[in-house]
Amino acid sequence: MIDNGFALNVCPVTTLKQMNVDLNRIRPSKTAVRAFDGSRREVNGEIDLLIDIGPCSFSVTFQVLDIPNAFSLLLGRPWIHSAGAIPSSLHQKVKFTVEEKIITVKGEEDYAIYKETAVPYISVGDDENLPFHSFETVSVIRDYGKVGPSRADRMIGRVLLRHHYIPGTGLGARGQGINRPIEVEVYKHRRGLGFRPSCHGIIEARRGNHLHRLATHYDRLHRGIP
Repeated sequence: MIDNGFALNVCPVTTLKQMNVDLNRIRPSKTAVRAFDGSRREVNGEIDLLIDIGPCSFSVTFQVLDIPNAFSLLLGRPWIHSAGAIPSSLHQKVKFTVEEKIITVKGEEDYAIYKETAVPYISVGDDENLPFHSFETVSVIRDYGKVGPSRADRMIGRVLLRHHYIPGTGLGARGQGINRPIEVEVYKHRRGLGFRPSCHGIIEARRGNHLHRLATHYDRLHRGIP
C-alpha cells in the first residue's frame, strides 16, 4: 500500500511473523508515531526489507508497529521521495524511473482506502479485510450571543475618555463641531477583477459625469454673478 500522506514506511509485526522474518533483525528506533487523533505511539523498532515493486527491487527501511494487520506494508513519503515515484490513487498505479526508463506498476485489486488511526472501526460482515471507520456527528456552531463593539470602536472610546470627553458635546478642542464621528458610506457599486461594463452602463456613467460637470459649471457661474 502506498500513501503519500504518511511520513513513514510502516510494517506491522504480524507481517514479519507471516513472512517468517527473524524479529532479532529489528533495530532500536527513537521514532514516535502520532496518530490523526493526536495520540502518541512508540514504534517497536526499524528493519530493512528488500521488496519487489514491478520488475525492480528496493531496500526499504520500515518502522515496525504492533498494529492490526489492515495492510501488509505501507510505503510512505520516504520511499516515494527516494525512488522518485509518482503515485496516483485515482488510476491505482505508480510510476518511477529506472535507468532512464519509465516503470508503471498497476494495482492488483481494489482496496478500501483509509488511514490507520486510533479511531474504532467496525467490520462489514465476516470479512475482516474491509474495515470502515464509524464517526459521530458533532456540532461545531457556537453561539457567541450579541456582538459587541469592534476593537477599533473600543480604542476610540478609550482615547476620548482619556481626554475627558463628555458624550453629547462637540468633537472639537473646545467642544465645538459635530458631536458624532463621520460615518463612511458603503460603496455599493464595487466590481471584481475582469469586470466588463455593458454598453448601457457606460452610457449611464458618462451621462452621470456630464451632469456632474454641468452642475459644477453652473455653480461657479452662479457664484460669479453679483
